[in-house]
Amino acid sequence: MIAVVGDGALSGGEAFEGLNHAASLGSGIIILVNDNDMSIAENHGGLYQNLKLLRKTGGKAACNFFRALGFEYFFVRDGNDVEEMLDALEAVRDIDHPVVIHMCTVKGKGYSFAERDRETWHYMGPFEVSTGKPLRNGDFMETYEELTCRYLSDRMRRDASVTAVTAGTPKVLGFGKALRDQFPEQFVDVGIAEEHGVAFVSGMAKNGAKPVFGLSSSFLQRTYDQLLQELALNRCPAVSLVFFSGISKGSKNHMGVFDIPLITSIPNLIYLAPTCREEYLSMLEWGIDQNSHPVIIRVPGIHTVSRNSGLLEDYSCPARYEVVEKGTKVAV
Repeated sequence: MIAVVGDGALSGGEAFEGLNHAASLGSGIIILVNDNDMSIAENHGGLYQNLKLLRKTGGKAACNFFRALGFEYFFVRDGNDVEEMLDALEAVRDIDHPVVIHMCTVKGKGYSFAERDRETWHYMGPFEVSTGKPLRNGDFMETYEELTCRYLSDRMRRDASVTAVTAGTPKVLGFGKALRDQFPEQFVDVGIAEEHGVAFVSGMAKNGAKPVFGLSSSFLQRTYDQLLQELALNRCPAVSLVFFSGISKGSKNHMGVFDIPLITSIPNLIYLAPTCREEYLSMLEWGIDQNSHPVIIRVPGIHTVSRNSGLLEDYSCPARYEVVEKGTKVAV
């Protein structure tokens, strides 16, 4: 059996569980660790200091995370070299015990723009191949990611207790590398570990901080248990922002259609779905300022029409909704 895992995914609890189990099986499982020194953005966590040491020493360092678990360990300096990879696989094909092949690769290999700006090019819509520039149809309004970034960065400058938190996806909050560096104490990336992210902001909120956790709808299901046990049952007044909900233009495992039934099945959570920018900012500000409820906001994914009326001062009443237009053929 051969399994493949990226270095970014190693920060998730399920990866540790899988490695821990695989090392004890006594079988000839081969695990390829694709190490390009990147998650979606840069890696975060103590494990990556060991991967850095292994890359620096060519896999010869005495401190070796994989050997400590019980794997035989092989290092491949250039995982983008097909011949070098074939030699490594040939060397382990008949081994009858758990093996890790640690292969170093280059994210975006073969396309210069992607190699130079690995974070931006983790995900890119339609673009011009020769220039690397995104293709746009007309002039777009400010995106909700940009709007969130502008609002949060302003609040963070004025209030040291406001902290932006992400689980390996800083782009959903609009925070690029330069802006993240401006807030070394107020921007936290826990790695691709949504479970820990929810537990982390629950503890922060319980102790008086004002965390705002941003994540994608399709990654929300990973942390159902923490939403219930840590956040909701303890009534921790953290704010979570759910992006990219609805029918996704991506793959089927990125469909953001389950967040509403998932979250509304949990008691004590206030789940809000704004209809425009003004309502979104009003809900976000209320969520940060209040101290009674865990608040989750379903961030719109389209360029909604602005309006200046109908905003509430208190969004704590559950099951409120607005009928925009009545009809007989379609229900939205």
